[in-house]
Amino acid sequence: PPEILSADPGLGAFIHSVADPAGTDFITEPAGGASSQAQLMAASLGLEKNPWYVPYVGVHAETTPKIPFSPFGSVTLKATAYAKAFGGSIGPWYGNTWPVGSRTSGSSPTDPTVSVPRSTNPPGLPPTTVPQYWPDNIRYVGDSVGTQSNLNMFSYANVFKQFQPQTMSLLFWSHLNDPTNDFDTPGAGYSGDALAWTNVGVKNPDAAQRMRHLENAVIAPDQWDVAYYSIEPDFYRNYFFRLKAREAQLKFLVRGDLGQRLTDENGLLNYSIKEQIKGAQDFAAANGLDVRNALSYYAQSIKEMLTSYKSMAPDNPVIDIANNFGQCAKQVADSAPVNQATNGDCIAGGRTGYSVKLVDGDFLGSSNLPLGGKGVNGSLANPPQNFP
Repeated sequence: PPEILSADPGLGAFIHSVADPAGTDFITEPAGGASSQAQLMAASLGLEKNPWYVPYVGVHAETTPKIPFSPFGSVTLKATAYAKAFGGSIGPWYGNTWPVGSRTSGSSPTDPTVSVPRSTNPPGLPPTTVPQYWPDNIRYVGDSVGTQSNLNMFSYANVFKQFQPQTMSLLFWSHLNDPTNDFDTPGAGYSGDALAWTNVGVKNPDAAQRMRHLENAVIAPDQWDVAYYSIEPDFYRNYFFRLKAREAQLKFLVRGDLGQRLTDENGLLNYSIKEQIKGAQDFAAANGLDVRNALSYYAQSIKEMLTSYKSMAPDNPVIDIANNFGQCAKQVADSAPVNQATNGDCIAGGRTGYSVKLVDGDFLGSSNLPLGGKGVNGSLANPPQNFP
């Protein structure tokens, strides 16, 4: 059964863990070294969230007040409340349904070009005749072509033509094996940077930065990312500093979004998604990369990140599609200090991330919850237990 973590016994609060009771760890890399067949089978799809395990918090309180002149004597009053997260997204399932009791989603993919999950890969190397194993990238929901689009590839090819052979060097990425670029150990002096960077011995350092800008343009959010993930445009101000302060307890190097350099060369310490979007557009304008019309579907502003739930008013829980969904009337200034950060980088308008709502305990204990996709109903694997 799901683990129960007890809090203050006076309040009777508890949190249900969403840990897999089978104890299977799907987060770590496959067994074997970097050159092993198992490592080659690793997919980039990510981790599925099992819908039959719902994270929630329950609080229970009891009191027996003294009621003057009560004809019934003492009365024990009890109150129970539950709250759960909602409104955010951490990515798609591989399959479009999730059968009750299954540890993975179904076999029919949500998108035709999505990667095959590692757990379903057959033994041996991936078959080169199966398109799902080809390196690809889905750009929007329902994309059946991916980056194999001739128009999309032609746009990138035009950029590569400007990279003369003598300006290309594997030294642009040699820092990845440099111990001063450690990716795991907390400590000062580590850049934590995975993108191309100028190194000693590179004949044309400007080319390294151009390759870095191209990499940034490739990883900037597209419509598939916006549809399936809750994307925080300014991770640096909203989360990085708080996580960095706990780095010793976390025991791993806290890094920001791709493109950040912890050693802060050229002001890249505060690099976040909003800089990725702007950087992609700046590079596109300077080098002819088409991020608007060549079937790339890149996000053009942080407004496209603001897709999470926001009510019409505190007393009106209906989502405000017309005024706030994907809208930002006033954005946080780039020069704003950390203490002026706001979720979604938007002061007046939409938001990103999760919300929290009160939920009826009868809902959590229902046997007919529509959580597994169209036509798949069932009960939670972690319903309320040992709670009045």
